[in-house]
Amino acid sequence: YSNAPSIGKYDLEISIPEYTVTSNSDVYRCFPVKTNLTVDQFITAFECIPGNANIVHHVLVYADTSNIPNNLDALDNEKGYVSYWGVGSESAKQIGAWVPGSSATFYPANMGQFLSKKATIILQVHYAPGSLGQKDKTRFLARLDSKKLRELRTEPLLSHLSNTDKLFLPANKVTTINGKVTIPKKLTMISVLPHMH
Repeated sequence: YSNAPSIGKYDLEISIPEYTVTSNSDVYRCFPVKTNLTVDQFITAFECIPGNANIVHHVLVYADTSNIPNNLDALDNEKGYVSYWGVGSESAKQIGAWVPGSSATFYPANMGQFLSKKATIILQVHYAPGSLGQKDKTRFLARLDSKKLRELRTEPLLSHLSNTDKLFLPANKVTTINGKVTIPKKLTMISVLPHMH
């Protein structure tokens, strides 16, 4: 795996501080980084690049205009903070992800995800078991456009399941889990990202 970017040119680079994993179990660590943008923007393409692909299981990328992620970071003695389900802020919106095999995502012309100039980007990095003592410096790159575009949203369906606290899939058995998302207006779905182990 190469950690060279495939996005080409980009306007925003977010990098977590170099982090040394301090556990041999699964670690879900959130790293908030301010964007320092001066105007609202739309993300038209993005790419996550794990600093150490041998230990990064996946990365979820959020944007949040509250100060909650920064406060959680300040309360933790290590770089970043622990949060398994989301990033600890109800106002955070998922804007991207990386899983092994991912490359840059390019949105259709005249479409993009809104990014407020006040936003903090939070990279939630899942480090796999057995990563104790290894270092990582994961990055998020984005192309930005300040023109008003048709707004795209990432909608994590798992958040809308009625029984997520009971999400259990027994071995060798077909299991059905129901959930729904109510959309208040017409939309176009441009992609679906299923994920399963």
